[in-house]
Amino acid sequence: MDKSNFSLFHPTQRKTAAAMNFYVNQTSFNEKDNMKYLGITLDKYFSWKKYIQSISKEFKKKYQYF
Repeated sequence: MDKSNFSLFHPTQRKTAAAMNFYVNQTSFNEKDNMKYLGITLDKYFSWKKYIQSISKEFKKKYQYF
């Protein structure tokens, strides 16, 4: 499944274990740092930073005079 991934959310101070894979019925799911859920991009720290960056980039492209 190419579109199925997972992410572990944790505080920024906590160290994480090595990257891991998750299996269901011999199908592998890969861990990702950023995931898009209901149109909002979240990173592994449950931060909206990537989402805000993408929205501001779209705004600047659309409204170049602001």
